[in-house]
Amino acid sequence: MPRLLVARFIEDSVSQFRASAKIRNEDAWELYDRGRFTAAIYLWGYAVEMILKSAWFSNVLDYDENRAIKIQDLDQARNIAKNNYGISWNNLHDIEGWAQLIVAHRIKIGCIYSDPGFYTQVGIQSQRVYLRWREILRYKKNRAYHFEANIVADSANFFLVNTYSL
Repeated sequence: MPRLLVARFIEDSVSQFRASAKIRNEDAWELYDRGRFTAAIYLWGYAVEMILKSAWFSNVLDYDENRAIKIQDLDQARNIAKNNYGISWNNLHDIEGWAQLIVAHRIKIGCIYSDPGFYTQVGIQSQRVYLRWREILRYKKNRAYHFEANIVADSANFFLVNTYSL
């Protein structure tokens, strides 16, 4: 008998986050094409979250692609955001918090983007998603508008395209 889905989980890592973000993006487009805009936004939100986490651990902290990312690593990022940059997070799903942390830390360590406008775009795109997505969306009966799904899709695409540049 095949092993069940949850028995096949492997530890979180940069490569897992990036691969999962790509798959969730594909799933979101399937739902979008069926008019299931809220479900699409839900998955795009998680895709963006995983891209930002992979950027923090890979592009900023230089983690190896397959190094396990533990809850302690995530908590440490939240503590750095709060203690070093005054960025308060609602929780570890805070897309804007992750984006702010990445940008602030890169500026502090002098690892600047070649295009200064990219800083602004990271903030704008993360805000566009976070205004329309929360992890608790799964508990809500609200239905997203078509235009909301388009906005989140565009922003998710920004992060997917720029995964290795963040």
